[in-house]
Amino acid sequence: MTAQELLERLNLLDENERIEAKRADETLMHRSYRSHASVQIIRYSNRLEIRNPGFSLKSPDHLGEPGSLPRNPKLAAALYDTRFAEIEEVRELVVALCQHRDCHAEELALLLARNVETVRQNYLRPLLRAGRICMTRPDVPNDPEQAYRVVEERP
Repeated sequence: MTAQELLERLNLLDENERIEAKRADETLMHRSYRSHASVQIIRYSNRLEIRNPGFSLKSPDHLGEPGSLPRNPKLAAALYDTRFAEIEEVRELVVALCQHRDCHAEELALLLARNVETVRQNYLRPLLRAGRICMTRPDVPNDPEQAYRVVEERP
């Protein structure tokens, strides 16, 4: 068990710190180790910015599209193998965010730094199918005001 997992089990990290820890893991996969510049993590009141040295491996024509190209595939594989960077963990993060308040897909995309369609396809739809979250407006699934909330557990 990692120190982070132990702290999470002891509930010593608040939700924002858990989100920041996940983003830091992703930073390791994508940073350029050829540059001696430091990774900058800047916490604003409404967002977290992570600035990596180097440049994007995606061409400008493909920026904003789902998916990423890890700069360090072996490190990325190790992080995936040790469960630091799995889709399932991001789904758990979505559930945690939706526990606090109703969340729109666009908000989740910004928080997770992912394309909104990726958020819908990889996280929201599977969580809806699993009955972990529900739509706030199930009768109008494509409503621009559609948001998602955690399904309350029945006693």
